Amino acid sequence: MSTVPIRRTTRSRNVDENSTANPSTLNRKISSNQISTKPTITKKADNTTLDGKRKRNALGDLTRTHTNNDKSLPPQQSDKLVQKKPSTTLSKESASSIVPPGGKRTTRSTSNSTAKPVDEGVPIDTTKRRVTKPTATSLQQKSKIGRPAQIKKKQIDDEMDYVDEPDVKRQRTSSPREQLLLEAQRFEADEDRRRLAKTNANLPPADEGWEDLDAEDEGDPLMVSEYVIEIFEYMKVLEQNTMPNPNYMDNQKELRWRMRGVLVDWLIEIHHKFRLLPETLFLAVNIVDRFLSLRIVSIIKLQLVGLTAMLIAAKYEEVMCPTVSNVVYMSDGGYEESELLKAEQYVLQILSWDLSYPNPIHFLRRVSKADDYDIETRTLAKYFMEISCVEEKLLQFPPSQIAAAGTYLARMCLDRGEWTPNLVHYSSYSVLELCPCAQVMLDYVKSKDIKHDAFYRKYASKKFLKASTFVREWALGLYGHDGKADLAEEYKRECESEGVEPR
Repeated sequence: MSTVPIRRTTRSRNVDENSTANPSTLNRKISSNQISTKPTITKKADNTTLDGKRKRNALGDLTRTHTNNDKSLPPQQSDKLVQKKPSTTLSKESASSIVPPGGKRTTRSTSNSTAKPVDEGVPIDTTKRRVTKPTATSLQQKSKIGRPAQIKKKQIDDEMDYVDEPDVKRQRTSSPREQLLLEAQRFEADEDRRRLAKTNANLPPADEGWEDLDAEDEGDPLMVSEYVIEIFEYMKVLEQNTMPNPNYMDNQKELRWRMRGVLVDWLIEIHHKFRLLPETLFLAVNIVDRFLSLRIVSIIKLQLVGLTAMLIAAKYEEVMCPTVSNVVYMSDGGYEESELLKAEQYVLQILSWDLSYPNPIHFLRRVSKADDYDIETRTLAKYFMEISCVEEKLLQFPPSQIAAAGTYLARMCLDRGEWTPNLVHYSSYSVLELCPCAQVMLDYVKSKDIKHDAFYRKYASKKFLKASTFVREWALGLYGHDGKADLAEEYKRECESEGVEPR
């Protein structure tokens, strides 16, 4: 047996957590170990208790033993939960306890006692609230509360958004009188273009013996023969919108036509050194002419305009275009890269970013289809077409007419025969319509002096079949330096001698 003396365990009453809920008082003293040692959560406003009594733990002294059979509870409050705000009156508030699994939800009722003040527990709000995430609108509305000055400023700003801002005053680059003269000349140039377009629209009838050469390309996805008519009709309309003012040099204060010829001849040399496409050269010259038609440029900035136009055209047409540093190097240290880039942005802004210029090469491909793609004729035609870049008198003619006139003169030099109905149809110009443009080209070729050396040397090479020397010898041998050539009169005389109506 153990030597530990047997000590009789004292009888103790089971702790009833509902002892404080009983309205009757206990007659004996409660031991200290029966008091709950859990920390109580109290509000700051409830620090002072009545008669120095202990505060009941929040949600710690709730009971499950009371039922609806308890006679001490009021009958009208035994089946529902009563919620009250905290007050200093002698009342007792309880809340629903946790529902045991598989059990029935029991409720507590509130009873009032006048015998002894009992501390109240923390009131429980069982109302279901819907919690939503704050949105940008709600946060913005919250931020507006309490700030009337900012609200008023925001309202004023919102109202100002609906007010039309005044147009920015355009800076004048010349005097008002010169500006009016420039607008009048532009209007006259537009009228000439409309008149020329109306004349070009009167094409010869289609029943004069032309053949449908596009039928053989049917089924070829690269030739897209089913769309070729709509494509060139669109290009004929587009070329009228991208033509410069043929008289823009009258509004320039420091520039002359001779200076433009020197600039374009230098651009042809750069174009030849970089081995760029012919479309790049035609687009660069068109950009220069269109820009000078809209802005007055000093002689100091003329070279910068030419370099910028060449850079823009190369970016638009080439697969591998020259770098900015290479283009600046061609100016022999005259400009820096930053100046060229700023000029590029300015030129594109003035042109409204419109670079859709149908150059004569596009129309030459169409005309060459009716000429059976003769290599010699195409090479001489390219030489005649490039005359339009250096000769200012050809600015009044559209690219389609320049391509047709170049082909007409090339066939005339090589003695390829008359202007056939197929050529009339696929070029959209008759001989009488081509004569004014071809006459300017012929006069340039048979001039006494060679005006543009770089252009002449370029086509004097074997690559271009020495086209410049061949054409010059042909023109001087036929007409001479001082001989007057009238292609329209010659054509009419030939038609009369053959008994054919000129067309």
